[in-house]
Amino acid sequence: MKPFGSHPANPLDSRMQPEPLTGLKIVLVEDHAPLRREIGSFLEQCSANVVLAENGVQGLKAIKQSRPHVVVSDILMDGVDGFELLRQIRKLEPDEGGSVPVIAITGLIKEADRINEAGFQACLFKPFSPDELLAEIRLVDPRNNTASDFQRKTKRT
Repeated sequence: MKPFGSHPANPLDSRMQPEPLTGLKIVLVEDHAPLRREIGSFLEQCSANVVLAENGVQGLKAIKQSRPHVVVSDILMDGVDGFELLRQIRKLEPDEGGSVPVIAITGLIKEADRINEAGFQACLFKPFSPDELLAEIRLVDPRNNTASDFQRKTKRT
C-alpha cells in the first residue's frame, strides 16, 4: 500500500487486509478532501467508526457530539489549526471529550518540537503509511491503556 499524503493522491491497495479497529470511534480532521476521504475510507475498512471533519471548527463539534476514542488531526488548516483545536479540546470536560488522545498529522517536519510541546500524543509526518497510522492509533487507544498509561502519554514536559 502506498503512503497517505503522497502526491498525486494514491488509491488504496485493495490487496491490503487491514487489521480491525472494531468499535473504535475516530474523528479525522483534515482539510485536504482527497486525503480525508482516503484515510477515512481506510479506517472504515479497518472497522472503525469514523467521523470526518474538514476543519477545526467541524472537528470540535464532531468531538463534542461523538465522544471519540481517538482524534487524528492535520496541523496546518485555515482558521482553527491543529494546535488551536488541541487547546480547545483540552478546555472541554473529560465527559465532553476533553481527555481524548490526539494524533497530529502534518507535512511540516520543522514543527516537530512545537507539536511535542503542545501535548499531542503522537505525530505522523506526511507521507506516512497505513501501517504507521494503525500503529499510532493502537498505541493511544484508551481501550488498550490503563489510566496511568494515558496520563503518562498526555503529561506535559
